Amino acid sequence: MNARWRANLVRRALREDSAGRDVTSRVLLPANRRGQAALVAGGRGVVCGLEYAARAFRLADPSCRISILSRDGMWVSPGRKVLEVRGRLARLLSAERTALNFLGHLSGVATLTRRYVRAVRHTGAKILDTRKTIPGLRYAQKYAVLCGGGLNHRPDLSSMAMVKDNHLEAIRGDKERLLTLKSRLPRGTRLVVEAKNSEELDLALSSRADIVLLDNMTPGRLKAAVRKIIRSGAKGSGRPEIEVSGRIKLSAARAIARSGVDRISVGALTHSARALDFSMDIERVGP
Repeated sequence: MNARWRANLVRRALREDSAGRDVTSRVLLPANRRGQAALVAGGRGVVCGLEYAARAFRLADPSCRISILSRDGMWVSPGRKVLEVRGRLARLLSAERTALNFLGHLSGVATLTRRYVRAVRHTGAKILDTRKTIPGLRYAQKYAVLCGGGLNHRPDLSSMAMVKDNHLEAIRGDKERLLTLKSRLPRGTRLVVEAKNSEELDLALSSRADIVLLDNMTPGRLKAAVRKIIRSGAKGSGRPEIEVSGRIKLSAARAIARSGVDRISVGALTHSARALDFSMDIERVGP
């Protein structure tokens, strides 16, 4: 991830919080009072976003000194210090919430991803994110998914062609447009075609899709669709990868993975992950 992009994202967050005009800290504390603070985990999970937190403090107080005591992707327990910072206390306090927001949210994404990854281990299925991300935070969230052990789906609309239900509605049943899409895409562009029923699955297989996305299918229909796709590869042309999506709950992930699918895409990783609790504790106050 580009360090300049990360710095700009954190800078915008500090500006949104008016960190440079923190009337409480700037009026209450002498400008030159220095001290030390630590970011401490309040829950169990996968830490992620340490560089974002560190950047918040550095932007608020360029003279501060930071010790990162963990690394993104590590499992932490309550009470674990993950970062220490020494600097001007008024500046550190003005960046506290921004640092904790990034750290808590990204750690929440990484933690939820790790739980899904553990649920499907030894099955051959991979856990992927989606484009259901918070505007402006996509690349940070996708980084958190990687820290949790998941994989990234397409980062944007230009990197892969994906035909979903509304595309099929928009072409008004003109199947020929879909069947010739693969040949009209830029060279090297992969094609994903969504299927919600048997008819759409036949169309997806005929389109020479690289990936068939089975969306919101019942367990019975999913198993039948997987068998059909696997049989399609027995003809010598190779089968497409099988992806499943559609409100995949953690409790259902393993059963879905054992049905023979290759990929499980989970929107909840980025749009519904619960933040992991962190706090900032003042450890030392100078004169």
